[in-house]
Amino acid sequence: MARQREGLTAGVLSATVIWIWLALIDAIVGHPFETAGFLGSGLGSIFLQRGASPPAWLGVLIFTVFHFAIWILVGIIIVATIRSDDGAPGVVLWPPVSVLLLQVGFTGWAVMLAQGPLGRHAWPAIIGGELLGWVALAWYLVRRDPGLWQRMEHDAET
Repeated sequence: MARQREGLTAGVLSATVIWIWLALIDAIVGHPFETAGFLGSGLGSIFLQRGASPPAWLGVLIFTVFHFAIWILVGIIIVATIRSDDGAPGVVLWPPVSVLLLQVGFTGWAVMLAQGPLGRHAWPAIIGGELLGWVALAWYLVRRDPGLWQRMEHDAET
């Protein structure tokens, strides 16, 4: 139960940092909540009738719920992996490698969105937000477990 709570906290922290970053970037470019609304509308269109798009507030709500659910799941999986380290080399290295692969995917996604309605601000919004989210997650985990970096260094050497 403690692992799930720690993963939940890590996920909520990361999701919150990213959400605030997205809102800040959108406000700076003069389009409040545009990114969240656009992404949420895209998710909402999966469940709505063909051709229908949800109102802006519903798009933001859909994005927020989906975004937090995904990051909570990521936090729980990463914490469970780190805490299940039974001395097998590479177990502690799995989360950073996964983060790197996910970030490559997010970069590709940002490239596609930058060509569409979000334009140039898709780059700082999405890539910057994701990087800040991963940093927040790592900060939280290292703060909770100061020996984590040493275990990662040890696993990298073996």
